Amino acid sequence: EDFQLYEEGAQQKIVHFSQDQLPLAVALVVDQSGSIKPFLRPLQYATLTALRTLKPDDQVALFVFSDETELLEDLTYDKRRVSGHFESLDAGGSTNINDALFLAAEYLRKEAPKSRRVIILVSDNVPTDPGIASPNDVMTETLEADAAIYSIKIPGENASLLQRGSRRIIGHGTVNVPKVAEETGGEVFNVEKEGSLFLAFQSVIERLKTRYTLGFYPDHAPDVRFRRLEVRLDPRL
Repeated sequence: EDFQLYEEGAQQKIVHFSQDQLPLAVALVVDQSGSIKPFLRPLQYATLTALRTLKPDDQVALFVFSDETELLEDLTYDKRRVSGHFESLDAGGSTNINDALFLAAEYLRKEAPKSRRVIILVSDNVPTDPGIASPNDVMTETLEADAAIYSIKIPGENASLLQRGSRRIIGHGTVNVPKVAEETGGEVFNVEKEGSLFLAFQSVIERLKTRYTLGFYPDHAPDVRFRRLEVRLDPRL
């Protein structure tokens, strides 16, 4: 009774409600471009501390990207293996967010079909390389993978350039991270507002651990197109 559910603007009757107990499959996607070099070392502590609060049956994979994307660690229950990679990482190159998100979503769809799939993007969210996947490709693949994108936005050098008004660094075909996060049911956490990289990570993990499943029966014939759903809290709360 605390929630209101709408499909294409029409309110629906909620017939199922539970706390989500499915194991998590998390793709940690880390920007390795030169703009975030100061944050690579703090990532080791932040990931080690935050990821170990996940449940034992939750798995994490690690992707890093600059102009290309590399899978450094397949889905593993050992969260220490993931954080250990940050000891040897170096920064450099451009920021190809399109391909990184596309490949992470594709990986989760194929490798974790029975888990709740989540992508955690660590980046300044300023793409400088359009890559191969278009923004529409990224959105489609992420929705088909049913993967929520959570963004940990760090204050990189590219972000500083953008704030000073230089928009030339963003390509015409690059993904809008806040938009894709919202469309997939995720959220953007700004490190500057949260206070530290660790606190931002902690906030994301808390979101992942407190999710609910709502179910309804649509009043239309089944089809294959995506439909817009909206969930609201009762305004009286």
